[in-house]
Amino acid sequence: MMTPRLFVDLCEDAYDDDKITFRKDGTEVLVRNTPEGQVYAFRGTSFDMGDILSDMRAVPWWDSQLGWCHKGFLRGAQGVWPWFLNGDEPRYLTGHSKGGAEAVLVAAMLAFSGLPAAGLVTFGAPAPSYGGHVKKLLKDTPQQRYVNAVDCIPSHPILGSHPSPRVQLRDWSLDDRFLHPTLRFTDHKIAEYDVALGGWLHPHDR
Repeated sequence: MMTPRLFVDLCEDAYDDDKITFRKDGTEVLVRNTPEGQVYAFRGTSFDMGDILSDMRAVPWWDSQLGWCHKGFLRGAQGVWPWFLNGDEPRYLTGHSKGGAEAVLVAAMLAFSGLPAAGLVTFGAPAPSYGGHVKKLLKDTPQQRYVNAVDCIPSHPILGSHPSPRVQLRDWSLDDRFLHPTLRFTDHKIAEYDVALGGWLHPHDR
């Protein structure tokens, strides 16, 4: 059954190098077969220079299919695109952080190619594009975009745009959360999204 918990668990697994199915230029994707179809989980930002530079390349970049996009995320999506050209099973795309933004752009590329994804689920994804072209391409793709508490990453780049409204998890009051700036980053951790969706936080993730 395709539940948010399945997707968040796969996003956590995508941070394990041994579970990655394919990678290209800093974009890593885990593929899991399910009775409903294939799930592609894009890994989020790791603390290596390649990922950090990709996140920082926020300059708008024109693509003939997708319109104006975040340059770093667009390059990541284009790098793994050849792996999505084969097969006819339903495809579900998911990702955390940078991986969520890349999943959105690959889903838009699939829609442009007449091969729309069966579903798109992201966690703490920054804005992958500028303007509304990607949103138009994904208007018929089922989507869920989760934001945990005061996670600050989905609000960046400031002028960027998301293709779907946010689904808020753990909607804490301003007095409770914004007085603690470090929580804006703590709330971004994939383990915190797991907890918000009913999971159990291992002591080493606290």
